[in-house]
Amino acid sequence: MKDPIDDPNNTTYMPAGNCPDCGSKHDAATDASGRGARPSPGDLTICTECGCLSQYGQRFELSKYEGFLSDEERALIGKTKKWLRERIN
Repeated sequence: MKDPIDDPNNTTYMPAGNCPDCGSKHDAATDASGRGARPSPGDLTICTECGCLSQYGQRFELSKYEGFLSDEERALIGKTKKWLRERIN
């Protein structure tokens, strides 16, 4: 099975923004699930440089997410961060 991050159909390009934690440039989002989902305002994203959990604003600006996460969401985010570390390193 092809790695979802290698499939260009799973990547959405957007105006460049910066991670609120490390400042790295973000101008695209990839749906690691392979479903081809596109980000929307309010969605969460994980910085590929530092692992910061951020939320998209109305114009896709990023702000550090400090809201409530369910146990299921925390587990999924942990799994995604692990996958990113393995994939990128």
